[in-house]
Amino acid sequence: MSEKPILQVLKGQVLPQPPVWLMRQAGRYLPEYQKLRSESPSLLKFFLSPKHASTATLQPLERYPLDAAIVFSDILILPYALGRNLVYHETGPALDPLNIKDVSSLSTPSNALYTAAETISLTQNLLKPSVSMIGFAGSPWTVACYMIDGQSQPQFPQTLLWLHKHTQYLQELISILTEHTLSLLLAQIKAGAHVVQIFDSWAGLVGHQHFHDIIIKPTQYIVDKIHQKYPHIPVIGFPRLAGLSLIEYTTLSRVDAISLDPHANPKTLRELLPPSHASLPLQGNLNPLSLLHGGTGLKHATQNILSLTKNTPHIFNLGHGILKNTPTHHVNELLDIIKKT
Repeated sequence: MSEKPILQVLKGQVLPQPPVWLMRQAGRYLPEYQKLRSESPSLLKFFLSPKHASTATLQPLERYPLDAAIVFSDILILPYALGRNLVYHETGPALDPLNIKDVSSLSTPSNALYTAAETISLTQNLLKPSVSMIGFAGSPWTVACYMIDGQSQPQFPQTLLWLHKHTQYLQELISILTEHTLSLLLAQIKAGAHVVQIFDSWAGLVGHQHFHDIIIKPTQYIVDKIHQKYPHIPVIGFPRLAGLSLIEYTTLSRVDAISLDPHANPKTLRELLPPSHASLPLQGNLNPLSLLHGGTGLKHATQNILSLTKNTPHIFNLGHGILKNTPTHHVNELLDIIKKT
């Protein structure tokens, strides 16, 4: 049996057609998900139900010929497992904002930390042999942003205050989150994940002065520990909006592949990387708005990415999560464009 396409690319192979998966590929844009979601009293309970989460994980694979399933979970299950109150509103998730005095009293995580691993265990044997199972976690910094400010903010002002004024407490929080992030990723791998991804959605908020200590060092630690225990498991890093710091992240974090946001040019990145990393697998980076609107714009955007990544190890993906109002037939349209290009 030939190896799974995504694992082939993550080993540096160039395939005639890039394998495809979509960030947040399960969710509100799927009518079957909406029906399933109505069976649970809250989104939090849905995430904490391996049975429901497994079904949601598989739904996109039943509709589309994708090359990977990504476990249906959320990065904020980690702070919830540490005892922080978590509520999902229509406008997004909300946590009780973390105070400096709260850091030292963060509890030992509950079993909720390992719910995604249970979901993977239920799901991985139901996949086609060619399909990879992807586990994930938020980066320590990104999870800290939500914990300190309580919800998504344009600039996460309280978190940036900690970064510049209460650095010692932020470092303590990052250290705690780093260990628990490692634990949940190791559990997902043990449960059957073939690859894991670290989502650093707010890496772009950290200036160059702090980027190495806050973003790269925790990632490097997690990747090294995973590789020590599971040397065959690739780790994908996603330092969203990192700008030129993306070069430092790519060369120093020791991740096996880089996921790109829509603002990054994959060809330019390759040209800027040192020879030792010039063939590093890349993933991405279609703008979710292109998928939302479809038509000629989607065709041109997709073909442009395929042109920029031609003859290089590449996994086609969105540059961020699929939007809730995306018509389902646009995904078919995207897959058809990739197949014909």
